[in-house]
Amino acid sequence: MASINIGGENAGDAFYRYKMPKLKARIEGRGNGIKTNVENNVDIAKALERPPEYTLKFFGCELGAQTKFEKASGTSIVNGAHDASRLSELLESFIKKYVQCYSCGNPETVVKIKRENIFLKCKACGFVSEVDARLKLNTFILKNPPDNKLSKAEKKSKKEEADASANGDGPEGNLEAEMAAAKKAEEAAKKAAEEEAAAAAAAQAEADAAAAKKAEEDARLAEEAAAKLALASPEVAAMSTLRQLLASGTAPAELAATLRSLELPGGPAARASALYQVLFGDVEAGAKLSAEVEGRKAYLAPFSKDAAGQLGQLVAVEKLVGVTLPARVREAPLVIKALYDLDLVEEDLILAWYKRADAASVLEVPASAASAVRAASRPFVEWLEQAESSEEDSDEE
Repeated sequence: MASINIGGENAGDAFYRYKMPKLKARIEGRGNGIKTNVENNVDIAKALERPPEYTLKFFGCELGAQTKFEKASGTSIVNGAHDASRLSELLESFIKKYVQCYSCGNPETVVKIKRENIFLKCKACGFVSEVDARLKLNTFILKNPPDNKLSKAEKKSKKEEADASANGDGPEGNLEAEMAAAKKAEEAAKKAAEEEAAAAAAAQAEADAAAAKKAEEDARLAEEAAAKLALASPEVAAMSTLRQLLASGTAPAELAATLRSLELPGGPAARASALYQVLFGDVEAGAKLSAEVEGRKAYLAPFSKDAAGQLGQLVAVEKLVGVTLPARVREAPLVIKALYDLDLVEEDLILAWYKRADAASVLEVPASAASAVRAASRPFVEWLEQAESSEEDSDEE
């Protein structure tokens, strides 16, 4: 087996002593049809001495995505957009779970299946590692075991050869028996190959039928979604457009240009609100909104070039934490401070927004929600006012 070098990085583990091609992945398509082509999956699997279907299926199990492997061409597809670094991390996990010896770390192991359990027998130290039965890939491996066992005909042939050797029969005296055994082995291998081809054809037909059914269902759902979108509000339609652009990896500047071209009731505030809803409306419970704002600065900066855009963002924050995520209303001052620290919103505009209680009425934010946001933001606003007052006193002196 050659050296394992995942993603080109050396993590110091024992199996990095062995060479393996650096994982190459190319994202293809866009929108609902976006997919990732693992270009050298077959070469990687060959280096690991595992079927290429195993590594590809493992990616699918871990990412919750469908996969497709074409045996003839070796094309390995994972649905969705996944960069090489993420796939390399998953490949490292696959090696630790399904290749590397649990005792000595040697990657030269043989997969053994016994009573619905999967084991790895190390060629170096002989240790037999038992794979965790709860792993998702196990079901696939049990249904598609590796072809590393002798056929019945081969075993019988080896037994006959051993018996002949034990009886002292040389090649000349047992030539006929050897020829017969070889013929039987050849016939058995041919039959096994035919059965395997038939099984593969049946599996492919089943997979094709399932793919056709799924494509039909996806088309139906897409039509229904389009119909609903046609009846939806302009803001919902704009949010749908933004999500598609983000999913396809559209650059911030191009996304901003598209958003500015959309006609939305409410002008800059409505556009900023649509952007904030898409970027931060689904933030996980454990994540801080202020940190998410810092991480998405590139998408917010184009809307901070003028006063209208800055006020629009403050109103968008008001709707986000006051209406969409009311449980996060206490984070309002942290989000506004992040915008201030990042030079996305100026001090005087923050103070102007705070004093105008109906600033978000253009987005139909209830008065109670606007009041809650301002109550939460009061400490930061008072800090700004004190800092401004201190600067004025300093100037007078």
